[in-house]
Amino acid sequence: MRKKAKRLTFDYKSIKFKTWLCFMALSFIVLGMLWATQIVFFNAGFRNMKVSEVQRSGDKMVEQLSSRSGAPVNIRQIANDYATANGGAVLIAQRASDNVLNVIECAIAFGVTGSEQSESDFRDLLFSEGLDSGLMEMVNTSDGSVCYAGTLGDAGEFIIYGSRIDVYSDTVYAFMLSPVNESDATVVVLMNQLLICTVICLFLSIILTYFVANHLSRPIVRFSRVASRLGKGDYKVRFEGNGMTEIDELAETLNHAKDEMGKTEALRRDFLANVSHDLRTPLTMVKAYAEMIRDISGSDKAKCEEHAQVIIDEADRLASLVEDIQNLSKLQAGTAELEKRDVDLGALARIVIERFGIMAERGGYVFKSEIADNVIIKADSRRIEQVLYNLIGNAVNYTGEDKTVTVRVLRDKNGKALFAVTDTGKGIPEEEIPHVWDKYYRSNMTRRNVVGSGLGLSIVKSILQAHDAEFGIYSEVGKGSTFWFRM
Repeated sequence: MRKKAKRLTFDYKSIKFKTWLCFMALSFIVLGMLWATQIVFFNAGFRNMKVSEVQRSGDKMVEQLSSRSGAPVNIRQIANDYATANGGAVLIAQRASDNVLNVIECAIAFGVTGSEQSESDFRDLLFSEGLDSGLMEMVNTSDGSVCYAGTLGDAGEFIIYGSRIDVYSDTVYAFMLSPVNESDATVVVLMNQLLICTVICLFLSIILTYFVANHLSRPIVRFSRVASRLGKGDYKVRFEGNGMTEIDELAETLNHAKDEMGKTEALRRDFLANVSHDLRTPLTMVKAYAEMIRDISGSDKAKCEEHAQVIIDEADRLASLVEDIQNLSKLQAGTAELEKRDVDLGALARIVIERFGIMAERGGYVFKSEIADNVIIKADSRRIEQVLYNLIGNAVNYTGEDKTVTVRVLRDKNGKALFAVTDTGKGIPEEEIPHVWDKYYRSNMTRRNVVGSGLGLSIVKSILQAHDAEFGIYSEVGKGSTFWFRM
């Protein structure tokens, strides 16, 4: 069976194509500006430059013709020199009457007219065309010289210069003409060169911009593939940079997010496993004692009440677990509303300690306290009571064989309220301390078999963070631990 050929497709929405398109657009803009400046505006620039050049040359010629040094002025030599230098013509004429000039000297460079016109024909052309265009009027009304671009009949386009020479008894005029049609040949040369340059530049731009766009988009495409594997639950993947600062920073951020997602997923699995375990145990006991009431102790009132109490206790345990999960979810989602008001932290601590009095009576626990009076904080009383209850309960779970728990409430040197609860248990290894606040984290140190949801310290952390409180743990292996917070 023949294998079906894979159809080549191109994604016009891809970052690679759009990056390439941007670079190509930039190339076209640069080449367009180059064509505009070198071709479209070249003639105008060339004329302006030519006018300025002829203006300077004509003014210098008039300055020489107007010399007052006393030495004789060779008008013919000056006219020939400037006509040759400008590739055009120079005429020196004396005004006989309005618009009537008598030529003193006329010098014409070879080929200036573009035809085989004689000197007299060209001179007549200058007079007829130049005078009709108002040249004489412009010269007579100007304080200095006049220079502009104009056309003289079929002879073509010229730069026309005119100026009076007032050092003579009768007004004498100097005229200079310089052709500008040589710019056409220059434009043709430029166009040919630019055309070749444009083709080469476009060819190189297509290739180079493709490789640049491919280089820029490659890490993003790679990130997409890695993210796809990550979405399928593969937390061993790694985002790799390409040496660019921004890409490397993005890779580092994504790797950090990936690691945190992996931790969250591990905690989620542990959370579900532990919640399942905590639900299964009381449910099993409820079922077992209910069956005992049905089959065995139904007629024995004392036994029946005892078994019923176990069912009630286990139901309370289930209700407490559900409430803890709800509280933690609200706190971590930021939807739990805090009703802050002035709270006496010391008085609240005494109330919570009294609730553990039954453990002192039946379990032999010793509760020591060092509580200052009038330690007022701005907090949600119900939430802070929950914090105190969970911290003291945690100390009860982990305290040593002497079953001693110490509670302190006082003001620190900065005037802040400080709560601390200390147990005499086996302590927490330093490497485990950062994980103690995690949901269902199990310390390697032996804990007492007491009722608890395993979410207490996570709830404490969320409540204290919501109050912007400082909190932490001091622990030494073999000597116990102190949990504290400052508000």
